[in-house]
Amino acid sequence: MKCWRRRWIVLLLLFCVAMLAACAPVDEPAAVTVPGGEAPGGEAPGTAPGAESREAGMGEAEPEASGTQKGFTAAELAAAVLADIDMSKWQEADEKTLRRYYDLDDVVVEDFVFYLAATNIEADEFAVFVVPDTEAKDKLTAEIQRRLERQKSNFEDYLPAQEFLLENPLIMSRPREDKSGYYVVFAVSAQTERIEDAFAAAFEANK
Repeated sequence: MKCWRRRWIVLLLLFCVAMLAACAPVDEPAAVTVPGGEAPGGEAPGTAPGAESREAGMGEAEPEASGTQKGFTAAELAAAVLADIDMSKWQEADEKTLRRYYDLDDVVVEDFVFYLAATNIEADEFAVFVVPDTEAKDKLTAEIQRRLERQKSNFEDYLPAQEFLLENPLIMSRPREDKSGYYVVFAVSAQTERIEDAFAAAFEANK
């Protein structure tokens, strides 16, 4: 009988301990703070995963397009135009020679290619000029016209075939691709129609 009484006392005590434990307040787990104010996992509080990297990218400058150029150099354009032209009677001339025949003291020329006839009994000429603005283009065109008039005087009543070429020259201009100036092409030749077509084709191929 004493044995059963002891068991009941032990059971009663265990029951009381269990009840006390169940009624005790439970502490909330402490919040974890990450240095820098970010929540665990590296994301800022209230920020959806991945949002931070997208926003950072929005403020970055767009990379410049590669291969951005003003367009042709004078040599490149001349090579494109003359690729299928008979140049056997021409010779390339330097700046000193160019200035001997053209008064360019008041003309800004950034780049040029200049060809002359190999003999003084022919009037052939070909030139590509690169100039910076409309004023330079107009001054250059006026000087080309003066050069033509001087050449007409030289060949008048002397070589009619050459005089005919001088009466039918080719003078063309076109804005540069970035509008920074102009190309001016001048030709005295029996091949002016082919030169004109090649000039247009060069820009079509460069689009």
